[in-house]
Amino acid sequence: SMIRYYPAGAREGYVFGVSGNIHILADGPADTLSIERPEDVPATMLRCLLPDGAIRFFSAPFARNWMGVPAPGGATATAWNDEYRISIVNSDGDTVRIIERQEAAREVTDAEWSEATAEYEASKIESIGVTCTPGQMIRPPYHPVLRGIFHDQDGMIVVEVSQEQGSRFDFYDQQGFERGSLRVPTRDYSVAPYFRDNSAVMTVRDSSDVQSVQVHRWRGRTSED
Repeated sequence: SMIRYYPAGAREGYVFGVSGNIHILADGPADTLSIERPEDVPATMLRCLLPDGAIRFFSAPFARNWMGVPAPGGATATAWNDEYRISIVNSDGDTVRIIERQEAAREVTDAEWSEATAEYEASKIESIGVTCTPGQMIRPPYHPVLRGIFHDQDGMIVVEVSQEQGSRFDFYDQQGFERGSLRVPTRDYSVAPYFRDNSAVMTVRDSSDVQSVQVHRWRGRTSED
C-alpha cells in the first residue's frame, strides 16, 4: 500500500496510509482526519477488458476532478480542478475561508488530445473487441485550471496552476492573503514538490527520461507589504 506524508506546517503534518489519515503533531500522533469526497465526483479512469481476459486502465486526460488535501489545524483544503476556488473546511465541516481568483482556462487542442489518448486508441486497434467502463474517453473543452494544492513548512497554502509551459505556484498565508507567485518548468507529476524557506523543490525529467531535482526560489511578500 502507498504511504504519503503531507506537511502542513513547521510542527504539523499528516500521514496517509494503511492505518488511515493520521494527524501528526510535534509530540506524536493526534487524531485521524476524514476527507469526505463529494458524491458527484466523475470517473477519471477507464477500466478496459481485453478479449484475452487481461485488464488495462487508462486515465482520462484533462478530466474534471475534485481534490482534497490536509491543511493546518485538522482542516482540509478542497477544490474542483476546473476553477480557481479553494475552500478551507475545518474539522466540523464548516467552510472557514475561500481563496478564489479569475484564471482563464486554455482550450484542449486537437494535437494535445491526440497525444494524450494515443495509447488508448492504439489499444483499441490492437485488441479488437475490447470493452471499457465507462464506454469511451470524453474530450473536455478546456485544460484543468488547477494541478494541485500543497503547504509549506509554515502552513502557507501553495496552489499549483496549469500553464501552457510548466506551472505557476501561487502562495497564500493562512488568512488567505496572496504572498507571491513563482513560474516553474514542467515537473515530474508523479513526485510531489516540497516547499520551505521561500523555495520550491521539485523533480523534473529530461529528454532521456532521467530524473533530477531543481530548486526554485521566490521572493515572498510579508503581511506589511
